[in-house]
Amino acid sequence: MLIYSVLILLLLITPKNTYALSKADTRIVETMINTAIRPINTAITNIRAAALSLKNRVTDVETNIAGMLDRLIAAESSINSIQLTTLNLQNRVVDADTITTGILDRVATSEANIASNEVKLTDFGNRINNLENAGPDFQPPVSWLPIFSSTNRTLTIATSKTDKCNWNGVSLTQQVQVRGTAHFPGLDSFAVGNCDVIVFTNIVNYPPPGTNISVDLNLFWQEKIRHVQLNLTVI
Repeated sequence: MLIYSVLILLLLITPKNTYALSKADTRIVETMINTAIRPINTAITNIRAAALSLKNRVTDVETNIAGMLDRLIAAESSINSIQLTTLNLQNRVVDADTITTGILDRVATSEANIASNEVKLTDFGNRINNLENAGPDFQPPVSWLPIFSSTNRTLTIATSKTDKCNWNGVSLTQQVQVRGTAHFPGLDSFAVGNCDVIVFTNIVNYPPPGTNISVDLNLFWQEKIRHVQLNLTVI
């Protein structure tokens, strides 16, 4: 092919009047030219095919890049959504901390109130002790006589003629007020009397014989308080 190209160049640069070609020679020259040009046309065709293939590949790359850009945009949107979610969670945590702080403050306030109430109860207990120790001292009876009546549904607690409330040997009966609480099963019963007798009436849950109950008696006289507890058995 190199030889054909050289010959064609020689023909092109040789003046036309230098020689005269016959028809046969002209055909030979044309054949030679066609033969020389054919590889060039083939090469051009191959180059065009390669360029088209390259164009298609570039198109594919551009498509892939566009897809990657879409995925990148979607990833950025997801990141923004995650950031917003994180911000909302942070705000909720802050709100929870605020609520917790409020609860702790309320607990602290409640504890302070409880401590204050405990002080008040202590003061109240001290006042009761002072009240118990105030005024002239008196002694409650040594023994009490319980009388149960299932028919009347009553409990009478009396003192004997010789064993009364007394102050320095002086017998006290009507002068001493007695408040009683009888602890029957399921329900307490209350009564008010004196150091002579106290009667619990209309006992709703009157117990059967053999039932053990306790009775608390608070005795008051001249700002003095005495407490008596009796353990009784229903008969």
